[in-house]
Amino acid sequence: MLNGLGAEPLVLGQELPRLSDARYRLVEKLLLTGDVGLSKDQLEAVSSGARKTLKSLAKSHPNWARVIQFPESAGKGYRIVERSGDR
Repeated sequence: MLNGLGAEPLVLGQELPRLSDARYRLVEKLLLTGDVGLSKDQLEAVSSGARKTLKSLAKSHPNWARVIQFPESAGKGYRIVERSGDR
């Protein structure tokens, strides 16, 4: 859950450090797309280097790694998912 730019996001029930503007915009866009997610091209249209940004965010905290879904094969999208079993 994003609590606004400059505020700490809530990820799997835990407040995490606030996001940079670029990370915030990327996560916000992924949340808005829901289960559909974004293709590689759509993701990179949000910001150049978006895939690298997502990988970095996933490495920054285990909760981000649990909710950021990377495509496992071509045609699958990048998404933010809620994993209720991880709560």
